[in-house]
Amino acid sequence: MKAACLKMARSANHDNQAHLSAEQILELAERGRRCRRYNEYIDHVAECAVCRETYKQLLTAEQAARVAQRPAWAPVLRFWLPVAAAATLILFFGGRALLSGGSESVALRQENGTWYEGATRLPEWAFASAARFERPPSALRSIPEGTSAPIRLLNPRPANAALESFTPEFRWERVPDAVRYRARLERADGTRSFSLKVEGERASLPEGVSLEAGVEYRLTIEALAGAELAGDGLKSVYEFRTLTPAEQEQLRWARANRSHAPRVCAVIFYQLGFYADALETLNTLPDEPQVKQWRAAAQEQIRARSGRE
Repeated sequence: MKAACLKMARSANHDNQAHLSAEQILELAERGRRCRRYNEYIDHVAECAVCRETYKQLLTAEQAARVAQRPAWAPVLRFWLPVAAAATLILFFGGRALLSGGSESVALRQENGTWYEGATRLPEWAFASAARFERPPSALRSIPEGTSAPIRLLNPRPANAALESFTPEFRWERVPDAVRYRARLERADGTRSFSLKVEGERASLPEGVSLEAGVEYRLTIEALAGAELAGDGLKSVYEFRTLTPAEQEQLRWARANRSHAPRVCAVIFYQLGFYADALETLNTLPDEPQVKQWRAAAQEQIRARSGRE
């Protein structure tokens, strides 16, 4: 019976090579420190949430068998323990495969110093983002209602705090009664500024001008009615930061892998200031505690930026 149960457990576990096998977890639960590779197995269990939960369930079943008081129950327990053990393994390994479409667990995990999310091996620069997923940002102070900007920016997305392009085009919603617009871009430190070329509700950089990498910029848009002079119209101010070359590479990786590694990609988007992208990625995940906290943090950042004037 035990051999048959182990065969079922192996079948449930054959696609999960990143985890301990059915025999290894059973040996660890049954023999404890007498297990030949105890230190190796227990170190893995300490880092792998799936194997740890399976190991705990098997320990519970093993303990129940050992503390049975009535001798009459002993043969029954010896018969059913392997069955329960195999059922536990099938539940955690096979059930996980059903939930993830037959692939590895989507949970973030660390193996031999390398981070994975599901079957995706993360680049070294993403290790810090993977570790940070378990530590969502603290909630921001809520933004009061009624503070939305009078001129609504459409492109680049105002919910994001970063610019992908060094030659961006700005576009906004038409303001009623506005006959013309003025747009100006300046470095946040005030060392450089220039007027943008405006055509309708669009603006672009002057010919031959491009933004610098890793710099904070402030965009000011002004809508002027017929009799208004420059400086007297409705104004909205938006702040953005350009990405460094390394951050551009990180953004491209996150865009390419967001469906395979959504947790770490959401953290990368958030760290780069792409809060809308972070929220869209988080919304594809189940309502886990960390996911809910990351969603709340991204939503607060987006609300904070929508209130800039």
